[in-house]
Amino acid sequence: MGWDVMELILEAARSAGCQLVDLTGGAPELNPHFRYFVEALRREGHQVKVRTNLTVLLKPGMEELPEFFRDHQVQLVASLPCYLEENVCAQRGKGVYERSVAAIKRLNALGYGSHPELPLYLVYNPGGPFLPPPNRP
Repeated sequence: MGWDVMELILEAARSAGCQLVDLTGGAPELNPHFRYFVEALRREGHQVKVRTNLTVLLKPGMEELPEFFRDHQVQLVASLPCYLEENVCAQRGKGVYERSVAAIKRLNALGYGSHPELPLYLVYNPGGPFLPPPNRP
């Protein structure tokens, strides 16, 4: 997505009185305009939610992204295929589980998951033609 489209989204969010803008994609953080877009949304008073795969937070050039998220109070929804290492590796490849856990620990150290303004939602992505079990309190 180019900056011209992002400007249209900013205008639409402003016009609609949008409270929350939910950013998703393969890895929205990799867009070269991503940080400027988040900053613009926050300046206009919009809450921002980003759907992340976690491992992108450990990529070269992304080392400061967790702090950026914290500083802009970005809500995070992190996809994790399973809580079992073998299932994650089978679905996403060797080493993904370890990198995902490392990213979660880094986010936790910054306050994600323990401060109300820094929510971290983990989304279970089962492999196969079935739905995950219902959430239980």
